[in-house]
Amino acid sequence: DIRGFTAMSEHADPDQLVSELNDYLGAMTDAIHSCGGTIDKFMGDGIMAIFGAPLDQPDHADRACEAAAAMLAALDSCNAQRTQAGRPAFRIGVGIATGTAVVGSIGSQRRLDYTAIGDCVNLASRIERETERLGTPIVVSGDTAAAVTRTQLTARGSVTVRGRAQSTELFAVADADTSVERAA
Repeated sequence: DIRGFTAMSEHADPDQLVSELNDYLGAMTDAIHSCGGTIDKFMGDGIMAIFGAPLDQPDHADRACEAAAAMLAALDSCNAQRTQAGRPAFRIGVGIATGTAVVGSIGSQRRLDYTAIGDCVNLASRIERETERLGTPIVVSGDTAAAVTRTQLTARGSVTVRGRAQSTELFAVADADTSVERAA
């Protein structure tokens, strides 16, 4: 999710905004695909990606974290072009949660979408919003932290997110903390 995108779009030329958003989404898609992720959908300036489906990936949690780091690297490149053109830099937040979900074609008889439904999907969306509060661009759930083997994480406390009774341990991808300053 791009920080401040709603405010940015309020005063922007719609054609220019779509062009900038397409450039950004293209770079993020490449980063996600480079780590074996599947783009589920674009939601305005947000992206929902799945790891571990439709094909099993035993290292799906690490792949998701690596994709988030690749997204930050791609963002640095996008922001260099944006600032050169006199446009403000984008800042992003990424939430990653690991768990069981139903993945497949979901919808009605008239329209189906390939998507994922489950608590971990909702949790990823909720903890993405915690990135700004925690001052780090990538936040992962405790279940993701337990599943990674290649990714260095830093504990960032726990939070009870909207819609859940149980609190969730949060972790930041260790090398990503400095990206906040680069993207600001």
